[in-house]
Amino acid sequence: MLWAEIYRPGAEFMMYGSDKEKNILDATIQAGKEIVEAHRVSPETLARIQQPLTNNVSELILIANCWWKTCITEGVTSKKFVDEEMIPRRDSIETFLLLMTTGFDPEAAGDIKATLQFEFTGGVEGSCYVIIAD
Repeated sequence: MLWAEIYRPGAEFMMYGSDKEKNILDATIQAGKEIVEAHRVSPETLARIQQPLTNNVSELILIANCWWKTCITEGVTSKKFVDEEMIPRRDSIETFLLLMTTGFDPEAAGDIKATLQFEFTGGVEGSCYVIIAD
């Protein structure tokens, strides 16, 4: 007998320990308790589990694809990827810039003002720049 189904899109990004991730994981534990006790998951618990990790799903999809492609190419599990602090391989200028923004720490940058220029050759060709200011 099926009592509940739980789907968690983007779960591969839940290994970094943010407050939102902890809330989702705590809700998943709560769901297990509810299934044992009441044979169902409450709508409130399910909503906590299914809350979005980001407001920009299209960016999450791009990052997830790079992440999984890297795991497949390197022959590693998602756990090993995280444990070894691997970085997803970029497959376009768009994903390069997107991954740069996810790893940028504005507090660590402080008052630095800089323009970083990138020139790409090979499988991906083109150029872009990143401005660090304010």
